[in-house]
Amino acid sequence: MPYSGGVRRTIVTASSVAILSIATTACAPHTDAADARRPATPAAQPVDSARAAATMPALLDVLHHSLASCNSGSYPSDPPGTLAVRASTWATGAIRSIGRVSLFVPDSAHLTVTDTALGAFDLAFSDCPGCRLGVAVAVDSTGKGIDGLVAALVTEQRAVDSANKNSRGIMQFDVIDGPPAPIVVGGERAYTIDDDCGDCLARRIVFGRSPYIATVSISSDDDVPMGARHSCEMEALGKTFRWRE
Repeated sequence: MPYSGGVRRTIVTASSVAILSIATTACAPHTDAADARRPATPAAQPVDSARAAATMPALLDVLHHSLASCNSGSYPSDPPGTLAVRASTWATGAIRSIGRVSLFVPDSAHLTVTDTALGAFDLAFSDCPGCRLGVAVAVDSTGKGIDGLVAALVTEQRAVDSANKNSRGIMQFDVIDGPPAPIVVGGERAYTIDDDCGDCLARRIVFGRSPYIATVSISSDDDVPMGARHSCEMEALGKTFRWRE
């Protein structure tokens, strides 16, 4: 997919650095309803604590509104008979603090933690076996932040586009599907990145706070029942990401 040099928004979230704006044209970060105000960061708690002390009502109000929006309307991936408007099964839960970050975790999700120092964990969903949401924090070894990460991805994709344009039948796989899109989540700059995945969804939301990069990864197979709804819901969950002070 060729690039014109500007940044455009792709619809619809790991590497070691947070990603946001890209290309040569300056672009103001996009803010949508799900990215409203940034509430206070919860106090530090053990990873196995049942619930964070802070309720973060403003963030939860935004999340519930976003989940309701995801479940209003019809999607091509809906099985026959699916109600156009349904209640999300992921709306009840709590903010969990793990390592240097926090995220809303539904009560129905299975949480697996692999790093309690910086923060790395995965969510699995019993009502969507083909869905996965993962969070990973890493040290930004490049020192270039999320903008440097995005720039590197764009450069790599342009090389693929150039090679495929001059190809004699052997095509290289894309790196990303469209340019990364700058957004603002809880007052923090971030990027959404659609990785090329063939018959699946592979989206990242990357956040940067020196010297760290955090990646929220969202994935699902194309044949997942109600996959589009659940992908929308996972992105809403991903936007509850917050750095802990």
